[in-house]
Amino acid sequence: MIIKLFRDYKQGRSSATGAVNYCLSDFDSRKNRREVKPVVVKGDPFRTRSLDGLCPDKWTSLSTSGAIAFRDKEEITQEKKLELIDQFERTFLGNMRDRVNILWIEHRDKGNLELHFVINKIDLITGKYFNPFPPGHIPKKDAFVKLKNDELGFEQVEQKTPFKTSFTDDERKALLSSSHNFKSLDKKAEIDKVVKNLIVSKQVKNRDELVKWFKDNGFKLSRTTEKSISIEIEGGRNIRLKGGMYESSNLSYQEIFKEFKQQKEPFDKNKYLSILATEIDKSNKDNERRFFKAHTEKATPQNRLQAKNQEGQGVRATQGQKIAQKPVNQVAPQSDQAQPTKSQDTAENPVSNGSSSPTTDNTPTDKGDSSTPTISTGGIDGAMAEVQQLTAKIANAKTLQEKIRLEFELAIAMAKLQAEKDKQLNQGAKTKWKI
Repeated sequence: MIIKLFRDYKQGRSSATGAVNYCLSDFDSRKNRREVKPVVVKGDPFRTRSLDGLCPDKWTSLSTSGAIAFRDKEEITQEKKLELIDQFERTFLGNMRDRVNILWIEHRDKGNLELHFVINKIDLITGKYFNPFPPGHIPKKDAFVKLKNDELGFEQVEQKTPFKTSFTDDERKALLSSSHNFKSLDKKAEIDKVVKNLIVSKQVKNRDELVKWFKDNGFKLSRTTEKSISIEIEGGRNIRLKGGMYESSNLSYQEIFKEFKQQKEPFDKNKYLSILATEIDKSNKDNERRFFKAHTEKATPQNRLQAKNQEGQGVRATQGQKIAQKPVNQVAPQSDQAQPTKSQDTAENPVSNGSSSPTTDNTPTDKGDSSTPTISTGGIDGAMAEVQQLTAKIANAKTLQEKIRLEFELAIAMAKLQAEKDKQLNQGAKTKWKI
C-alpha cells in the first residue's frame, strides 16, 4: 500500500471539478474504458465540484487529489476500508477535519484496489487556503504508510536499489500520460535511462566518471552539488538529476550497492509511531495558529461570495450548473463526517488524536427563505436548539440549493455548540452534553 498525489495538468489550477470528473469518468487517463465503474465511497461529488466557486481567482491550486493504492493481492474488508479512510483524515486533515471537504471514490479497473481522494483546499469557516500536504509532509506520509502496511500485514514498500532517481509524484504520473506540461520531462527520463544502462554495464564506475561522461558527450552542466547534477537545455528549463547515482560519494557504484544491501534495517514500529505523533501534533498546532485563533467574520467564504457578487463577477459554473449568486448560498462540510474522538493512548495510535473545534459566528439566513428564522440564543441550550431547528429545516428543504445552505449553517452551529461545551468544561461544569 502506498499514497500517491496527483495534479490536474490540463486545467492548470488543480481544480476539484477536473479531479472529480476524472475519478468518476468511464475512461482512464489513457482514454481506455474502465472495465469496473468507479464507486463513491464517502462524500458528495456535487459539493466537491461546487467548492471551486468559493476559491479566490488568485489561487493557483484549488484542490489536492491522490490515491491510496494497493498491490494486486492486497485486499481489505469494507470495515477496514472505512477505518483506513477515517485514520487518513485524522492524520492529514487533523483538527481541520470538520472544516474541510473530502470525497472518496473507489477504483478497481486496473485489477487492484485504489481509494482516490479529492480534498478542497479551502477552510469552510474562514475561507482561507488550507494545504493538507504542505512542504515537509513526506515524513508524516511515509510513517503513516509504513504503520498501516504493518497493521494490515502487507509487505513494506522498500527501495530496492540505491540508484533510484528522484521524480516527483506529478512527474511520474505525467510520464504515464499521453500528454503533459513538463517541457523537459521526457528528455530527463531518457537521459536517466541511458545513465542507468551505463552503470549496469559498468562503463561508468562512479560519480566522477559520470560527470566526465556528460561533458565528453556534449552535455553542458549548469551546476553540480553533493546531491544533484543539473544539465542546461537550450530553449527549455534546466534538467535536474537528483538521487542515488547522481549524489556525490567516495565509493564506486558497486560498493554503494553492496553497502546498501547490508544496511537494510528491520521495521521499527515505535520509531514510526513517534514520527507520526510528532508530525500530527505539529500540523494541528500550525492549524490552531492559522485558522482557529485568527478567525474573523470578514474572512468567511460567504463574504468572499458577497464581494464577488458586488463586483458583478459570477461564481464559476460547474458541469453546466451555476452556483446561485445569493450571498448566503454556500457549500457545507460533509454532513456524513463524524466528529473525531480523542485517543486514549497517543503513542499507540497517534492517527486518532482528537480535533479542536472553532468558535464561529452565526451565518445569516437567506431573507428569501420562507422558513422561520433560526434560534440564536446564548449558551449550550441556545446552541442545542439552533442545531435541532436546523436539522429539522434540512429534512424539509425543498431545493438542493436550500439544503446545501442549511447544511453549512448546521456545520457552524455544531462548531458553536462544541465551543459552548468546551467553555462549560473549562469552567468546571459537571453536566455532560450530547448532540
